[in-house]
Amino acid sequence: MDSVASNFNEQNHQEFKETLTYYGCSNIVEPKNEFLIREIVRLLGAKDDLHAQVVTVRMPSTCQQSVQFFDNDGNLVDDFPVCRILFCTKMSEQKRCFLAFTFRSPTSVADESADQCHVLCAPDRATIERVMGEFARIFDNANNGASPHLNTFVAGNCSGLLSFELEGHLNIMERDDKGQLVPSPQEKTCFKLRRGREKHISLLINQVSGPYRLVVKKCFGLLLAAGRNVKHVDMQLLDVQSMRTKENGGYLISAVWDPLSPHFDVLNTETPRETRVYMTVATDIVFCTIPEPLRFVVDCRVRIFDENERFWSWKHRDVCERYYLKVRLCPNGNEAVALDPNDICFESFSQRQRLLSPTVRRCSKGMLSNLIAPHDENESDSDEPLLSGSGEVKQEYSAAVLAEWNQCLTLWKDDLNQRPDQLTQLICNGIPDPLRGEVWQLLAGCFQQPELSETYPQLLTKECPNEQVIVRDIHRTFPAHDYFKQVGGLGQDALYKISKAYAVYDEEVGYCQGLSFLAASLLLHMSEAEAFCVLVRIMYHYRLRDLFKQGFETLHLRFYQLTRLMQVRLLNVAEKVFGFVSIIQNFRTICQI
Repeated sequence: MDSVASNFNEQNHQEFKETLTYYGCSNIVEPKNEFLIREIVRLLGAKDDLHAQVVTVRMPSTCQQSVQFFDNDGNLVDDFPVCRILFCTKMSEQKRCFLAFTFRSPTSVADESADQCHVLCAPDRATIERVMGEFARIFDNANNGASPHLNTFVAGNCSGLLSFELEGHLNIMERDDKGQLVPSPQEKTCFKLRRGREKHISLLINQVSGPYRLVVKKCFGLLLAAGRNVKHVDMQLLDVQSMRTKENGGYLISAVWDPLSPHFDVLNTETPRETRVYMTVATDIVFCTIPEPLRFVVDCRVRIFDENERFWSWKHRDVCERYYLKVRLCPNGNEAVALDPNDICFESFSQRQRLLSPTVRRCSKGMLSNLIAPHDENESDSDEPLLSGSGEVKQEYSAAVLAEWNQCLTLWKDDLNQRPDQLTQLICNGIPDPLRGEVWQLLAGCFQQPELSETYPQLLTKECPNEQVIVRDIHRTFPAHDYFKQVGGLGQDALYKISKAYAVYDEEVGYCQGLSFLAASLLLHMSEAEAFCVLVRIMYHYRLRDLFKQGFETLHLRFYQLTRLMQVRLLNVAEKVFGFVSIIQNFRTICQI
């Protein structure tokens, strides 16, 4: 820190001074994030005392003045206007006590990333407590002088009873196969999560209405528990990443959820298809004009899938909760408004609803309904393929058509790299069922990669991380078809092996719901090895695998393009077929009829 030679003017300060050790400062991105401040204290506090500076800290008498540091010779070292001090906190470490405050220098007004965190140290707690008391005093004076409109409002309000409405928005993200955070799909307040994956939870608190803006003074992090209506002792504190006020006035708390923690076993166990479990997220917030912390609780339903699950649906909406706050204000002359803790009424919309049916029921398995959520019969399981399709082909072809096809195939086999001229017209009229296996292999260009047939049996001997998901999907693929409907039969066994082989072959895509229908269609017309070759070729050569990649960005793009094309070229058809219902669900339904 640069030294500035100047004498201390005691007329601008009250008689308060303390000798502390100054460990320097560091830039901080979020000047009110206690966790970042603690990290800076830890790093700066690790310095040797020889590199630290002993300073005398003198506090101002008013909030219009500055906190000042002086060296042993009485020279001014640095000057911190109170109006630019953003936050102050204290902490203890072994035999030392630290005080840290964040400061916005004039040069960082346009660049908040240049905010500074300054660290002071004392050998005893009493010294730090005294300095903290002085910071609290000048902050209170600043708050009182900054909000005269609030005192005026209270003085003119006869009852002193004010009403506020706030909203809480819960959002969950989890790590994908590439280590990136992606939003967890959510449908009808039910999050779809995968076990064993690191998750990030964020809770945004917004004020919807009220006579004045509530300002967050302190937040105690995020709490998580399985179930709803849970006790405080059953909730676990998460590892908070950040707590900050957004530009629109909302307050955002973000935390990391380690699903492997034994406290969250229920939320890390795969749930049956018809089962949902409740999950509760909460935070305690103290506002500047309210002496007691308010607990914001959001509960929702979740379904836990296998860690390698891939979701078709990309629907993502925050789970929202509405809160109602009523307080009775007590004016105190020109001082800041004081609130009586007994005159605070705070409840959520869900709490109001549950008061209408407070009885705790038990489900058929004897578990409290506060843990097991009832299944919504209207809730679509949009990430699962439809259970449809018999696979029967009833179209008949004349001898003349078959003869044209045989002639075309003969020409094609003579020169595999040159497709016959009549091929396109023949395909438009449909490929005869007995010839589909042969034609599909030629169209896919399997002859260009003959080694795939030899690779197939080798892939079956390797470990597959998607095996559980594949096994679960086998019985849901063409269940009405004779070849696939028998549990453990030849059809299901062949479908399992080709799905596993491709998942091992293509590590990036692995296995995704929908692949089993594609593989099953091929297996009805060719052997396992041939079906595997065709599957690999159409996935790579025709870039079908792009539709199955993590996040399904290409799939969403194709659906958007399809929607726009139909709206431009086939508007009447689009309105009748899709209407206001999800285009994806209708498109998948049409494709599987």
